[in-house]
Amino acid sequence: MFKAIRSLSGSFGAGRRYSGRIDSPTQILSNTYWFSSYDNSAVEFGSVLANNASVTTWKDQSGAAHDLNKSGNASVKPIYQSNIKNGHGAVYFDGVNDSLNCNPIPFLQSLSQFTLFVVAKAGTLASGTTLTSTDTDGYKIFYNGTNWAVTGAGGIAASTTVPDTNMHIFTLVFDGSQTGNDNRLKFNIDRVSQTLTFSTNVGTTTSASAAYFYTGQNSANAGFFTGHMGEVILYSRALTSSEIDSVEQYFINRWAI
Repeated sequence: MFKAIRSLSGSFGAGRRYSGRIDSPTQILSNTYWFSSYDNSAVEFGSVLANNASVTTWKDQSGAAHDLNKSGNASVKPIYQSNIKNGHGAVYFDGVNDSLNCNPIPFLQSLSQFTLFVVAKAGTLASGTTLTSTDTDGYKIFYNGTNWAVTGAGGIAASTTVPDTNMHIFTLVFDGSQTGNDNRLKFNIDRVSQTLTFSTNVGTTTSASAAYFYTGQNSANAGFFTGHMGEVILYSRALTSSEIDSVEQYFINRWAI
């Protein structure tokens, strides 16, 4: 059994530190995406959504207005479903062709650090099923056919955790200033540090050509996710240990995980 940890690394990140409760992820300073399905309001989706209504826009609540979108008819869009966990709704992806993506954003390119959080509940999984990715397969959390796996800055690593159908907090941190794969890429599930087996080496920066950020699919317009996503947050730096702890505790309080 894994031992719960309080952070991913004591040396990651710089700047403002938090050791206690936060009420919003934007209290932690960084270039940030933040998508939440806490309720069905216009703040989250641009308009009030009925249960099982199609999600055309998932609003970025960071203040930068980098929204996730999907054009086309309802068959290629995820839906909003209410009362999924702790009384809160979530975005449901059907695993066939549902996904959302953002427009090109420069801060995704050539990052030397990032921190990615995803709150998600998987349903049926096939090899390659992807929670998040970019068009260059960076910032990626996916199922490799056996376990949860991750990528960052060219590094690909498998954890020892086999997915289940519960809602979890996924935390992926990349810091290219560190030395060695294990120090550059770290992965938590529900605040538990994952032992990673690397099949490729982790570089010092993410791709210079990364432009799009995807939820529910990989870069090849495949690997569609089946299940619910409650929140997705991407910071453009490696958060400090105390900041990671605060964000994960925020998820625990909100989603009762």
